[in-house]
Amino acid sequence: MVTLLTLWILSKRRVNPRGDSDKIELESISPYSNSGVHPEVDREASLVVLFPNKNNDTKDLCMLEIIKATENFSQANIVGCGGFGLVYKATFQNGTKLAIKKLSGDLGLMEREFKAEVEALSTAQHENLVALQGYCVHDGYRLLIYNYMENGSLDYWLHEKPDGSAQLDWPTRLKIAQGASCGLAYLHMTCEPHIVHRDIKSSNILLNEKFEAHVADFGLSRLILPYQTHVTTELVGTLGYIPPEYGQAWVATLRG
Repeated sequence: MVTLLTLWILSKRRVNPRGDSDKIELESISPYSNSGVHPEVDREASLVVLFPNKNNDTKDLCMLEIIKATENFSQANIVGCGGFGLVYKATFQNGTKLAIKKLSGDLGLMEREFKAEVEALSTAQHENLVALQGYCVHDGYRLLIYNYMENGSLDYWLHEKPDGSAQLDWPTRLKIAQGASCGLAYLHMTCEPHIVHRDIKSSNILLNEKFEAHVADFGLSRLILPYQTHVTTELVGTLGYIPPEYGQAWVATLRG
């Protein structure tokens, strides 16, 4: 009886579950096996939403293309990091480059970051904001898709790149400051509802190939209605950049 039961269990293990033919093996895409990506992608389980461009066009994109473009989220393609995950450079077959933020960490915080970014950047559109091209939901993964900024962050040029600070002449610094200010002014005064970023710092100011500033990382942002002057909230942000009135009273305003 025991022998028959054992043979029955083994025979069941050999049966492929329904739907396996629709799954794509990813380990063959890249030699990186410790990237944290599940070895199989179910086409039906992945949701990729891309926002229309200025011409109201959209491009079809699947999870498999994202994984190929980032070389299975290779460490060699990491271009940024934050409290909620890593940002990867994605290069597609047609030469297009995008930045993919792969959220990680506490599930509750990750979902809040994901929702805040999509909610803010799907309505806020300005030349001095990093454009959200779309997002992807796949199993437990949350991906945000942005325009790629060729020159990285202002923080990189000021504090990390050798002689980077010396390469930023005063006209360029002024242009960056003006661009970031225009982006914030749009968030505070023009965008409906208004948005309080709550984490403005040099690493969240990204620069394109022309060193034009783009405000990024809206994971801690809060929406504020036009008739409101502030939001009372928990203390978040980066030490050294938090305004005293916000740090002491936990009141985030458009001025600080």
